[in-house]
Amino acid sequence: MFKAWFLLVYIRSVAAWNYKEQEKWSEKHPTCGSVQRQSPIAFNTNEAFLKITSTIKYSNYADPHNARISNNGHGIDIRLLGSGVKPTISGGPLPEGDTYQFDNVHIHWGLTDDLGSEHRVNNKHFSAEVHAVHYNTKYPNATGAFGFPDGIAVVTTFYRTNSSKLFLGLQNISIAAPPLPKSYFKLGNFKLADLFGDLGYLKKGFYTYVGSLTTPPCAEAVTWIIYTTPIDVSPEQLMPFRSVSDAHGNVLVNNCRQLQKLNGRKVYFVQY
Repeated sequence: MFKAWFLLVYIRSVAAWNYKEQEKWSEKHPTCGSVQRQSPIAFNTNEAFLKITSTIKYSNYADPHNARISNNGHGIDIRLLGSGVKPTISGGPLPEGDTYQFDNVHIHWGLTDDLGSEHRVNNKHFSAEVHAVHYNTKYPNATGAFGFPDGIAVVTTFYRTNSSKLFLGLQNISIAAPPLPKSYFKLGNFKLADLFGDLGYLKKGFYTYVGSLTTPPCAEAVTWIIYTTPIDVSPEQLMPFRSVSDAHGNVLVNNCRQLQKLNGRKVYFVQY
C-alpha cells in the first residue's frame, strides 16, 4: 500500500521535554499546568451525551502522497511532502463553514500490549493510539492555530493487538519507523485513510470533546474526534515502535501523557 524509500537522513533538532518528567512541562509551557481543558481524559461511553451534528466530510483522505516519517525524539511523526492538495475535514462537531487541513499524524504506544493509548475508554487502555492532527485554515498554520480554541481538530483511533491479524494500513509504517532520534525515511504512496482501515470506518459513530494537545505546549485548542472501535493489529507490527530511541538515547516506550481532569467538560457521542 505504501512504498518506503529506506534512505536514512537526519533532522536538526528534537524536543527537550520527555515523558518521564511530565510535572516539569509547565515550567517552560505554562498551559501544561492548566486544569481547564487538558487532554487526554478517561471517559465511559455509557455516560456520553448524544449530540446531533452534520456528517463529517473527509476530503482527499484516500489520495496517495509522498510523505516523511520521522523520529522526533518523543514519537513517530508523519508529514506530507510537496505542495499538493492536502487532506481536509469539515462538518460534524467543527465550527460551521470552517475547514481543517491535515498537518501530521503520529502514534502513541506502550511497552506492553495493554498500555499505549493516551485516552482511557471504559476503564481500558489500548495498545496504541493514532492522532491525525488538522488545523483550522482561517489560521496560517498549525502553530498559529494553537492560540485559538477552535484552532485544531484531532481524528483519533485505537489499535488493539491480535495475534491472528495483520493490519495492512500499518505494515509499511511499522517497517519504516526510524530507530534513531533526529532521523527520518521517505514514504511513497502514503494514504492517510489507510491508518484508519478505510473511509468506511470514518463514517461510524464517534465521541467528541474539547481539550488540548497532549504534548507541550499543551495548547487548549483541540476538538477531539475519537473512534472507539479498536483496529486489530498484530503484536509484531508494534515491536519496531518499541525499539526506537528517544532524544536521550533510551528506548522510547509509553510515550503517553498522564490522564487529565475532566473539569466539568462533557463528552458527546455522535451517531449518524
